[in-house]
Amino acid sequence: CENGRNFCNKIWNALRLVKGFEIDQSKQQDEISGLAVQWMHEKLKSLQLELKKNFEAYRLSEAMMNIYSLVWTDFCSWYLEMIKPAFGEKIDQKTVDDTIEIFSSICTILHPFMPFITEEVWHHLKERSEGEDCMMSLSANVETYDKELLGSLETVKDVVSKIRDLKNQHGIKMKEALESSVMNSSTSKALFDRSGAKEMLIKLANLSGFTLIEEKPANQLSFVSGTDEYFVAVEIEINVEEELAKAEEELKYQQGFLNSVMKKLGNERFVAGAPEAVVAKERKKQQDAEERISILEKMIEDLKGRV
Repeated sequence: CENGRNFCNKIWNALRLVKGFEIDQSKQQDEISGLAVQWMHEKLKSLQLELKKNFEAYRLSEAMMNIYSLVWTDFCSWYLEMIKPAFGEKIDQKTVDDTIEIFSSICTILHPFMPFITEEVWHHLKERSEGEDCMMSLSANVETYDKELLGSLETVKDVVSKIRDLKNQHGIKMKEALESSVMNSSTSKALFDRSGAKEMLIKLANLSGFTLIEEKPANQLSFVSGTDEYFVAVEIEINVEEELAKAEEELKYQQGFLNSVMKKLGNERFVAGAPEAVVAKERKKQQDAEERISILEKMIEDLKGRV
């Protein structure tokens, strides 16, 4: 019951935020908001395909948890922060319209589980014609979604979270803007060539700048996200021993993860019997883990040289 009340409050607070936006009719939608809108549309498509599988298998509790996660984490916690204008600024009309469309789609998907609340929210989002009710709305027929886009945004979110964690661990105020960078690679270049990705990272992590670099900078905090190494410039004395311990712990985790993947791939019955796409996914996990381990080993070697 407590989780249910909190969930309802989260939805109502999201509604208040969306309806409380001050709009600048002359303002154009920026790259960050455009990317955020694309991401939420693809998240909804992914959710609908997952719900279809769960409904067909009568896994209603899992279906509800899928929706709960998207609403609480993706929409309320991440998406609304992505599109929220800076303090004292106004938002553009297109982003508000896109957000109302996304929120309406969420109401449609959530309606079978929370009919009264979603109906109320549905009519608060915008003026509706008579008979244009949430219970009569239909979800779009979805067959596929953009996995690459979702993967890119998950990486951006991971980098943001890790920069925030670094600030917290080292007593740096979240509002303090820091300089950050990433080693130039095919994956990091592809990610930040995507329109709005770099700008989104700078906004959410509160960075003063972000660049792709060819050589590792000295005396900066670093971490691994995906298969790339990121750096953060801080004006504090870095505790090399603490950073070494963290890197060794992460290396141990990645080695354990790789071992679990290798056991699966070493099982002839699994490789012979599993669909080709499933086996390919495991091989990709192996490749990514090996790349992360290589980065961490070099990071540890460098830290040991500074102890």
